[in-house]
Amino acid sequence: MVRFNSRFGGLKSLLLLAIAALPVFVNAQNCGVSVSDYTLSMGAGWGAYTLVSTLTRPRQIIFDQQGRLLVADVGRGIQQLTLGSNGNCITVQSTKLLIQDSQLNHGVELSPDGTKLWASSLNAVYVWDYNQAAGTVANKRTVVSGMNFGGHPTRTILHPRSKPGVILVQEGSIDNIDMACNAQQGCLIKEFDIATIPSTPYDYINGGRVLGWGLRNSVGVAEASNGGIWSVENSADNIRRNNVDVHQNNPAEEMNYHGILSSTSNSFFGKNYGYPTCFAVWQPNEIPSIGTLQTGDQFLFQPNNTFSDATCQQQFQKPYLTFPAHTAPLDIKFYKPDVTGGTCETNTQYGGLGCDYVDDAFVAFHGSWNRDQPIGYNFAHINFQNNQPAAQSNSQTGYTEILKAPNLSQCPSRCFRPVGIAFDPRGRILVSSDDRGDIIVVTRAVTAAPTTSVPTQSSTSTPSTTSIPVVTPTTTTPTTTYTPPTTTSIYTPPPTPTPTCTVAKYGQCGGANWSSCTNCAAGSRCNKQNDWYSQCI
Repeated sequence: MVRFNSRFGGLKSLLLLAIAALPVFVNAQNCGVSVSDYTLSMGAGWGAYTLVSTLTRPRQIIFDQQGRLLVADVGRGIQQLTLGSNGNCITVQSTKLLIQDSQLNHGVELSPDGTKLWASSLNAVYVWDYNQAAGTVANKRTVVSGMNFGGHPTRTILHPRSKPGVILVQEGSIDNIDMACNAQQGCLIKEFDIATIPSTPYDYINGGRVLGWGLRNSVGVAEASNGGIWSVENSADNIRRNNVDVHQNNPAEEMNYHGILSSTSNSFFGKNYGYPTCFAVWQPNEIPSIGTLQTGDQFLFQPNNTFSDATCQQQFQKPYLTFPAHTAPLDIKFYKPDVTGGTCETNTQYGGLGCDYVDDAFVAFHGSWNRDQPIGYNFAHINFQNNQPAAQSNSQTGYTEILKAPNLSQCPSRCFRPVGIAFDPRGRILVSSDDRGDIIVVTRAVTAAPTTSVPTQSSTSTPSTTSIPVVTPTTTTPTTTYTPPTTTSIYTPPPTPTPTCTVAKYGQCGGANWSSCTNCAAGSRCNKQNDWYSQCI
């Protein structure tokens, strides 16, 4: 087998360029069950198979310290899969509905010591005591509440390993362009103290500390091995610039950095990332009057005399990396191998990731819903060097697809729609796909030839498992790592004037031709219902 070390010459990012269409359940060990009727295209040297396809809508997934897989299954609750093995293949020995709660809709997380299980609904974050030996939960408590604002319903939870006394909770915007979002509610990530579980739940609006805001819908939040926090953002739809529709390829989806969480001098803490005012460029040549802005720079969708594209660059934190518009990144995870009883290279004997991928990021792109030609529907790898993306912030090739839906014309109804990512102890990647109820196992070619032959499906050819083709790059790999500029201070919005009137809850607060009071009473906010009517809720 030809194997490369990414730390020499940047070759790692080139290994995945060749794509061959293969059924999702085909791999070198004939693992999995042949039940999914869609196919996936795979990068050279990669394999995949369906582990289970009987879940409802699997979202985030995580392994406990006993090797069980916990799955947030929308409409059901938290599923617990006990896994086994057959040669190099992962198998499901049993499935148990660990927590039955149809309101749990996305988030699932474990404390660093594995004794607390976290889950989320539209309105709240909950915690249970988790007995790993028995695989049971007890003593449910509500830790954060007051998030039932509508709009984007997911509430991602991260319990950082580098700062175990806190949890991070993400909330997305209420609307596509939510002008009411601020540093208290909507479009932000907050930090809450949980060293001692509070007897009274935190109120999301008034409690906690703002890690970052101006983040439209950063569903994926992850911690790198150095304690750095990263998020991936789903940006706005139907954007127009100077009355020109630019929404097909703009704005870009974003990968944002929030600094070292445990550092007392984290200059990123509390920063504003631009939304709903500024957005990242993907295709600059499709945006009118964009000037010299490049991919990854921020632009204003409606410039005026007092606020321009230059203001975006001056006042807000730009992304470290961007992705095509509407690809919808829903999870990001960093690979840190479990080297108990071996080394990271030992994992390659089982189809797992080797040392070349340590500290790299992997992202699940759920796919578009309002683009003329569907885009996304793939699972990808991002090469990291020196704790940041190896690609420059203006790159359009900073990620490489591992798996993708080959026929996007069928999407989204019959497509791979990845959501959650987890690594098993052998370095194999598990990816949930919520459209079909699947958990898919992603593997690398093993370091020794398998004892069984590779099965074929119809006339589809199967790539060799004994070598990885080298693709000659068309561009020169940069010799230095680019660091995006950061603002010198945290942007502080101008003070809000004292309102002269208030609208009672459920009263009208806006709409076309509305000239009366727009300030909602305490505990409610103005929510746009349509162009003609907004209501305090």
